[in-house]
Amino acid sequence: MNSPEVTAQIPSGHLTLAALLIFGGIVGKSAQFPLMTWLPDAMEGPTPVSALLHSATMVAAGSTSSFASFPS
Repeated sequence: MNSPEVTAQIPSGHLTLAALLIFGGIVGKSAQFPLMTWLPDAMEGPTPVSALLHSATMVAAGSTSSFASFPS
């Protein structure tokens, strides 16, 4: 997928759409701005400690996924 021959065959609009959808999934999953407002409502049941652990894990997972998806 990273070879120039393969990526030259894929329309640039499709690559842009795929990148935006992946990024949107990461933002939604890790509750980053502007989607952070839904996290308190979604976490009403658990204790504050478990909610904090869960949100920290999701932010770390989203950051890791984002860096792994777009290597330098």
